[in-house]
Amino acid sequence: MAYKVFLSHSTKDERTIRSIIKLLQQRGLEVFVAEWHINPGADLTSNIMNSIRSSHCVLALLTKNGVRSTWVNQEIGYALGLKKLVIPLVEKGTDVNQLGALQRLKYVEFQEGMQQDSFIYLANYLNTLKIAKEDQEKWLWTIGLGVLVLASIFSGKK
Repeated sequence: MAYKVFLSHSTKDERTIRSIIKLLQQRGLEVFVAEWHINPGADLTSNIMNSIRSSHCVLALLTKNGVRSTWVNQEIGYALGLKKLVIPLVEKGTDVNQLGALQRLKYVEFQEGMQQDSFIYLANYLNTLKIAKEDQEKWLWTIGLGVLVLASIFSGKK
């Protein structure tokens, strides 16, 4: 199963999100962007909530536009309520006092025009989470298979 990242952002930051998405997809991460993945006429709220629920983490792009966005703030609140991992990606110069509940979290800072290193750091970190999840799934499958083998051995000895 793919490692799913929900990208919470302001639509005014399209250029920035394209850079992030490219790096994440290069590492095999599945990125959900509401305006790209929800069909016209579909219920935005329920689609976004379902996508946050099914994601492994939420990446919150907090630019000057992002911190002012009611959608971004609601998506972050919903994700925190679900106890999802929320990773703040904060544009340099953004007032950290505007981060609300995210003030307590370690964030990745980037500067427009010089963000490549920050985005690569973030993409590499998310890739390690993806690999850890894949390893955990392999162990669960192995344990499950072992239980089935033992169950079939013991059920045949009756």
